[in-house]
Amino acid sequence: MKFIILISLLLISCEKKLEQKVTASLKSEISTIDPQKSYDLVSNLVIYQFYETLFQYHYLKRPYTLIPLLAEKLPEISQDGLTYKIQIKKGIPYHPTDPLLKDRFVKAEDFVMGIKRMAFQGTKSNGWWLLKNKIKGLDEFREQAGEDISKLLSLKVQGLKILDETTFEIHLKSSYPQLMHVLSMAFTSPVPSEIIEKYANNLESRDFGTGPFLLQEMDVNKKVRLTKFLEYNHDFFPSSGDRESNEKNLLQDANQRLPLINELEFVVISDDDERWKKFHDHEIDFSEIPATKLHSVLNLNGKLKPDYKDQGVELQVSSSLIFWWFAFNMNDPIVGKNKYLRKAISLAIDLDKYISNFYHNTGRRANSLYPPGVVGYNPSQEFPYQHNLKLAREYLEKAGYPRGKGLPVLEFSTRRDSEKHILMAQFVKNELSKIGITVKIIVNRFTDFLTKSKAGQLQFWQGGWLMDYPDPENVLQLLYSKNANGGPNKTGFNNPQFDKLYEKLLTITEDEKKKETLKKMEEIVLEEVPWIISNYSIHYIAKNERLKNFRYSDLIFNFYKYLKKK
Repeated sequence: MKFIILISLLLISCEKKLEQKVTASLKSEISTIDPQKSYDLVSNLVIYQFYETLFQYHYLKRPYTLIPLLAEKLPEISQDGLTYKIQIKKGIPYHPTDPLLKDRFVKAEDFVMGIKRMAFQGTKSNGWWLLKNKIKGLDEFREQAGEDISKLLSLKVQGLKILDETTFEIHLKSSYPQLMHVLSMAFTSPVPSEIIEKYANNLESRDFGTGPFLLQEMDVNKKVRLTKFLEYNHDFFPSSGDRESNEKNLLQDANQRLPLINELEFVVISDDDERWKKFHDHEIDFSEIPATKLHSVLNLNGKLKPDYKDQGVELQVSSSLIFWWFAFNMNDPIVGKNKYLRKAISLAIDLDKYISNFYHNTGRRANSLYPPGVVGYNPSQEFPYQHNLKLAREYLEKAGYPRGKGLPVLEFSTRRDSEKHILMAQFVKNELSKIGITVKIIVNRFTDFLTKSKAGQLQFWQGGWLMDYPDPENVLQLLYSKNANGGPNKTGFNNPQFDKLYEKLLTITEDEKKKETLKKMEEIVLEEVPWIISNYSIHYIAKNERLKNFRYSDLIFNFYKYLKKK
């Protein structure tokens, strides 16, 4: 009898242990796990589980609120806004993924090295634009170091001063309120100099972080497996939140040491239908409901149908800081140099039909450069691009191509090689054929798309952006001319008036003046048409009812540490 009880207890114990594993999906292959390089959603979802930053967004508070993570407290900022004094927590261990990291704790110098890596040309960081011309001496360091790793390690930066093992200062050239957001991004994660030296600055395939999960195995095209870092002891479940989180009883694990699960696995599933099937078969714990499935999953009131509730499925609907547009290469001799051609294209595409076909209830027609919830957004503003074939033909004639005569074939590049993205491209091709424009579709894998867009090798494509932080500047920097040539300005848009207003925006503190400047900048973009803004995203997430503490966010990538199974 005692033997049977013992076996039963062991089985229960094993079951509970197994329950503390969460399985999630990634929509495409992982491009990199180097924290100073990654800039796409898929890679970030992995990286933020084992790399950490000075600050993070409070999991339960909205509007988004920054709180310390590796920092001991929020920084001391000088009255002129030019000096940030930052103290870090003591005794934070690195993951023991290399003998050099055994008994190695985070130091202030590691954050300085992370910022230097971000500026170092040899790293090829996608985040350099965030600190370009911001910190004293950092641009000069970038030029002097070139791609010489010995100089990365040895050269000092005037504006990065180490005061002691746990304290450093950042000295800015001019006020930059967005710096706090930058210090919450993986680009500024700490990196030990001895690791850079040993691996010749190549952090593409190993975990050298401090986060709640250890990287155990990774196949960038198939799956990633992580396990709980047992020495993790510097972050806890929040003890307060906003009204919504309190009502949802998300505080039941308040002050519990994180993470709450033992294992985390990501599986790469590029196809929406396949991802939904795996959720339905309980192979992953949550999934965004594909737009094509919404009608079969939700009733007319937008609630889950009873049969899904009976299967233990719960629904979360979340607004988004993701928005989409069609983009033109402004350096292209055809589309970039002819505003009338771009206007003709903007009027020829039926955006309502496009959104209905490919986003269904998950897409909201965009009427502004600024997504809802961001300063500058005006809900009553008219849609800037009204479908009008007659007017589109008139603009095409003004462009010098009556009925498309004499216009070379345009190339529309897909973001991914999935069926959905190919169908989206075919829709654009068919719409433009109605006014005499011929389009050739170039199909890309996502990694190839990123490479081509960064190199300025695309002519016409679907652009998209997940805001790094909830500030309109994060949208506008995508069109600032100094962020072109490999930076986030993929269109190469160059407008002196826009640039002047952008630089003015960085110094404005008064709300009304800021809104006035934002409106002027938006008017320039709508007139010049480097983008045809199309839609904002809405997330419909279905989750396993046993998955607790889940609260979807576009900005909080490290949310897995808060989850648990019950």
